[in-house]
Amino acid sequence: MRILVTGGFGYLGSHTSNYFLSKGHQVKILSRTAHPELSEWSRQFEVVIGDVSEYSAIENCCRDTDVVIHTAALNEVDCRLKHKEALLINGLGTRNLLEDAHLNNVKKFIYFSTFHVYGPPKTDIITEETLSDPINTYSITHYLAERYCRQFEVEKKNKRYILRISNGYGAPLFRSVNRWALVLNDLCSMAFSQKKIVLKSNGTQERDFIGIRDIMQGVEIFVENDVEDPDSNVYNLGSGQNVSIISLASTVAEVYQERYNKSIKVEVPEDATEPDIKVSFQFSIDKIRKLGYQPTSVMKEEIHNIFELLEG
Repeated sequence: MRILVTGGFGYLGSHTSNYFLSKGHQVKILSRTAHPELSEWSRQFEVVIGDVSEYSAIENCCRDTDVVIHTAALNEVDCRLKHKEALLINGLGTRNLLEDAHLNNVKKFIYFSTFHVYGPPKTDIITEETLSDPINTYSITHYLAERYCRQFEVEKKNKRYILRISNGYGAPLFRSVNRWALVLNDLCSMAFSQKKIVLKSNGTQERDFIGIRDIMQGVEIFVENDVEDPDSNVYNLGSGQNVSIISLASTVAEVYQERYNKSIKVEVPEDATEPDIKVSFQFSIDKIRKLGYQPTSVMKEEIHNIFELLEG
């Protein structure tokens, strides 16, 4: 199968490109900028350089493509500082890709969205039917992209799938990939560089965390199968289990001790306050489980992988 991965040099995009290449697919990467430092890795792929926010820069990038996996987006940190760029890349950029995919008769368009589109949790269980209420630039622009996907589904009858991914974790393929703000990755980086972990809150809040391996398993379902959902092709993608931040930090400390034979402290600031949003809620993955999805990632294994990358 011929697959185009947008944002192919990024955190999710590079893993996605690697994964589907290993499965025997023909993979093409679309990237806003060239990465000469990754030339040895990238020679396995056809690489197209173009900014998704400019249609003329990506016109016909979807030619001879069966599936588009759209991971290109400004991350949550950049979105706080670059509101206009976020709107152009995450929002308009998605529409440009949908247009090019349509004009080039792409069979499937898979969009990597985020659970943040739900906004602050108001119920104990979040399903795909839960009302979306995005409240920051990151979630608003991802939700806008989702609506563009819906527009093309209705107007053009294009097959598209939206994956609302929970809190991802896992070692980047390359140390230069800037995804150290992800909670688990950040805790590992802090432990490695500072020999201690200092939390920003009291750590009682619980979240669903999903490993890279499970994200790949989830997206593969839609690449390999013609999934039909008469109501909505939106799917929550997570682990189905909650972990508190303090527990997560303790696990990182345990792995650190196993790996380096040294103990480190997990510190909670004296002035730590209660989280300003609901402490615990269930991120339901029942819908995607019905398609055969079964999370298998082992967090401790991935923490070892992150430390190995940091050792460089």
